[in-house]
Amino acid sequence: MKLVSKVVMIGSLVNESPLLIGAGQGQYVDMEILRGYDGCSYIPATALMGVLRHEYGTYFGANVVEEEYFFGSPRSSQTDAMQSHFILDDALPVNRQAVRVVVRDGIKINGKTGIAEYGAKYDYEIVEPGYRFSLYGEVNVNKDDNDAIMADTDDFLSHIMAILKNGIHVGSKARTGFGKLRCENVCFYRFNFPQDGEKWFRYLDNDVTDLIPYEPLPLSLPLIDKVVVDADFYLKRSLMIGAYSVDPELPDKTHLESQQRSVIPGTAIKGAFRHQAERIIRTLQQYGNVVDNSVDTVVDEFCQDLFGYVNTNTNESSHAKSSRFFVEEAALSGETRMIQSRIRIDRFTGGVTSGALFHEQPIFHGDETIHLTFGIVSPCQSELGLILLLLKDLWTGHLPLGGEIGVGRGLLVGQYARLTYFHDGVQESMTIDESDHNLTFSNVDLAQSYVQKFIDQIEGDEEIQ
Repeated sequence: MKLVSKVVMIGSLVNESPLLIGAGQGQYVDMEILRGYDGCSYIPATALMGVLRHEYGTYFGANVVEEEYFFGSPRSSQTDAMQSHFILDDALPVNRQAVRVVVRDGIKINGKTGIAEYGAKYDYEIVEPGYRFSLYGEVNVNKDDNDAIMADTDDFLSHIMAILKNGIHVGSKARTGFGKLRCENVCFYRFNFPQDGEKWFRYLDNDVTDLIPYEPLPLSLPLIDKVVVDADFYLKRSLMIGAYSVDPELPDKTHLESQQRSVIPGTAIKGAFRHQAERIIRTLQQYGNVVDNSVDTVVDEFCQDLFGYVNTNTNESSHAKSSRFFVEEAALSGETRMIQSRIRIDRFTGGVTSGALFHEQPIFHGDETIHLTFGIVSPCQSELGLILLLLKDLWTGHLPLGGEIGVGRGLLVGQYARLTYFHDGVQESMTIDESDHNLTFSNVDLAQSYVQKFIDQIEGDEEIQ
């Protein structure tokens, strides 16, 4: 096949949230990030291409022939299998010395007891947010290709640009806010052969003096079915999501930071939501603390379908399901920090346990605003009812976040929330606003109808809609 045209895409990607593209268990941590030959982290082209193909199919998946032309056939065993005409390079950090990698801790919470499961503590590396990575891609058009598809090259690039500008999530923990990338400073160069052969060779020598960049027509992404909640809170008292330092001058435990700002990680928010959803379902089943197999089945089926799961039983055909519930990491500013000294009391003597003095530095209520973003992809109406109940519990201080909730930490107070529901190509919104102890709800009847659908489904009176 003869190459008749080539379009080059050059730009950069910024990770707006922590990035975790795992390389497996390491010597010192349970999950190391992927590193190149020089020891610096990067984003592999396979991760970018896989996410772009998925997003392209989600937004513009009607034309299967076009998708296979640019991304390649999904199975090489096809008799008419086609190689990808869209090529991406690995995204390398622009400033390799500046990229900061830190270690975060995670635990698994037992849904029934609310405490950490024994032996379920783990740690993993992340790339801190705010770094730029190179973006380079090419689209090749051959002489024998379908003429209609060749003409759609600019449309395809417009689709890719719209997806990248909207933002994509790559790597692990994408539904908990990790791996959010957004493109910056993207330009395109087109070469038509054979007349632009000399320009192409000069371009290979990094000479772009006589090349005219262009940008495909701007394009808005179509609406997909999802519900998004954007809500503002402030701390009622204090918050502690523990982080530990090797610096002996620092307290034994401090609140988690990212780029010198206090954060509430998406893992903590989503874990609290899942645990609270299980409690709500058990309460609606009216079994209280009584263990019953039917209750466990309802809880597992509903929560696994919504929050995803990983099945460690290799004898079953289904081992994992991706979460449809997503959250974003929240960065704080304006909070107050104070060091507290605490001791451990011997329960038998009532005295202080020897050597059990420790210091910690939680964050306290100050002038902060905590902005949380969470939602559900492809929700049914009953799931909208659940997300409203979760928002209510978070708003009223019945759903604490983080650790040490037994001493009053982690409670939030709601200020403003906006729920946006995209479905069937339309957009519906409702708002909640609380000022001077007056609560304003824009559409109480609609919200109550969603909550009632959730209650009816859990109680078995209604099928999923």
